[in-house]
Amino acid sequence: MPVDIMEFAEKDKREGWIKNKNMKAFNLVNPEWAISEIDIVIDSPVDYDKAHKRINEIKLHGVTIPVVSVDDLIKMKERTGRQQDKADIRYLKELKDEKK
Repeated sequence: MPVDIMEFAEKDKREGWIKNKNMKAFNLVNPEWAISEIDIVIDSPVDYDKAHKRINEIKLHGVTIPVVSVDDLIKMKERTGRQQDKADIRYLKELKDEKK
């Protein structure tokens, strides 16, 4: 459900979304961006300090963007149980196997 981006900054709001709506991520959508959707994870099974040490960086239009590692992304997606995330997990594991 669309909400004002400024509501994301309100701790009580985020906690309410997590508790009452089982929210895992805040989804930003703009079809004019090079990447049309960005998820900001708000309830992660991955420890932030450990994940931060494993981040990858991508450059997009001269901007460096930190992104979660593939292994950490798989852990996050396993927690949701959504069909789309299950498909994503299979794809991510295939990508990892190709890099070996």
